[in-house]
Amino acid sequence: MHKVIRRLKSEIPGVRIRVRQDSAFFDDKLLRMYESESFKYVMVAKIYEDLALNVKNRKGWIEILDGVDAFELSWEMKSWSEARDFVAYRFRLSNKEIAKHKG
Repeated sequence: MHKVIRRLKSEIPGVRIRVRQDSAFFDDKLLRMYESESFKYVMVAKIYEDLALNVKNRKGWIEILDGVDAFELSWEMKSWSEARDFVAYRFRLSNKEIAKHKG
């Protein structure tokens, strides 16, 4: 990622970089690099037990679309130096959709 970022910055001065990655890249070192460069990023979080408990026990979800609820939280993984902001989403599925995904 460092090489890609350096190349983008050198070839396109003033470029605004936004990053979207899946949970395979959910890593403190990588997130710190994005933050030090002031990049905007969206990343799917790995579901660690304490994060999953935050989501499972949450009361007061906010409906953002029909069938989609969300809430914001600040969470710090044990190995991190600081907390980060997260948005959790839940999607209401029909019984047919649930059966299709085997629960």
